[in-house]
Amino acid sequence: MQQSSIDSNTREINKKRSLGLLLFIVPLAQISVDLYSPSLPYISKQFLTTNALVQNTITLYFLGFGLGQLFFGPLSDFIGRKRTIVLGLFCFFLFSIFLVSFLLFRELGFYTLFDFRLLQVFLRSLILHLP
Repeated sequence: MQQSSIDSNTREINKKRSLGLLLFIVPLAQISVDLYSPSLPYISKQFLTTNALVQNTITLYFLGFGLGQLFFGPLSDFIGRKRTIVLGLFCFFLFSIFLVSFLLFRELGFYTLFDFRLLQVFLRSLILHLP
């Protein structure tokens, strides 16, 4: 009898943790675009390029997300969803910090921003297609 109450308590705690993690993960899709899109005119001025070329980074973003789902879907089936989510969160945040630090402290070209943005969304697709 004692063992069953411990198991039910553990399951309840795991459900709460999973729900908290999902509530943290799901808004990443909207935040990644909603914080980026208002800065598009400033990005075109900073890199001395056209607005249309800068808007292509949004298209590239969704393209990378689709390709990432094709790649990481079978990977999550092979190694498990929980490990894939943890790996994806770690890689996404590490690469986001890497992206911001290089954009702030180094003089990079516009096409480097394209590359960084594609890799960032590719890693983001690792976490967001799973829940």
